[in-house]
Amino acid sequence: INAFMATSLYLERRNAENMSDDMKELFVSGEFKRRGFSKVEYIKLFSLAKKRQLKTGEALMYEGQQNTKMYFLVGGIVDIKSGKRRLASIDDTKFIGEMSFLDVLSDGDAVSAKSTADVVVAGEEGATVYEWDFSTLQSYLDDQHE
Repeated sequence: INAFMATSLYLERRNAENMSDDMKELFVSGEFKRRGFSKVEYIKLFSLAKKRQLKTGEALMYEGQQNTKMYFLVGGIVDIKSGKRRLASIDDTKFIGEMSFLDVLSDGDAVSAKSTADVVVAGEEGATVYEWDFSTLQSYLDDQHE
């Protein structure tokens, strides 16, 4: 192993061990630890995401529209709607759009990933999500297999 690679691995591990308190809490409460993620994998995954604050009524997805993003809800509530009818509500520490991402992985075709419902922020406080582009996640996973 060359010095650059050894240093890179050391820094990855150190960053994972010294993650912020809110990321430590999310690692446990979001069940990443239970699902077998190492701290290094977890930090790498979230370093690819954009953290967003959303307002009440803001939509993450619209029914029938191509879906190119996956979200992890860390604060607030979103409603799943078809037309004006609320089908379900999703609260903290849940993924949104993961099934569409799996469709893209299996088909290799982003066009096939269409939202089956509207996903809209509910509640007075809005919501906080981490957002990943499918293409970024797919590149990351491809790199893991090399």
